[in-house]
Amino acid sequence: MTSQRRELKRENEKREKAATKELAGLSLHAEQDRVGHLNSAQKRYDVLINELNHMPITSQTMRVRSRKAEIDKELAIVDEEIRVYSKPNLYINSTKYK
Repeated sequence: MTSQRRELKRENEKREKAATKELAGLSLHAEQDRVGHLNSAQKRYDVLINELNHMPITSQTMRVRSRKAEIDKELAIVDEEIRVYSKPNLYINSTKYK
């Protein structure tokens, strides 16, 4: 029984060390900033979807097709931003912002 406890304790210590190594060089992003970025990304998403919905369906000119492709690319970027900023704890690379 005690050997199992020791083994579990060693495993927990290894996990804690690994987690510490992972978070080295990272700092927690401020909640207010995270929520601000999330709201901004969601507003941008709504604007892009609105623009996409107001495009003509029948006339597929080169301009319309290229703009739809641009909107699709921007939507992919905004979707990724929303996914990242939706997390409750957001860590950023602190060495990058010094």
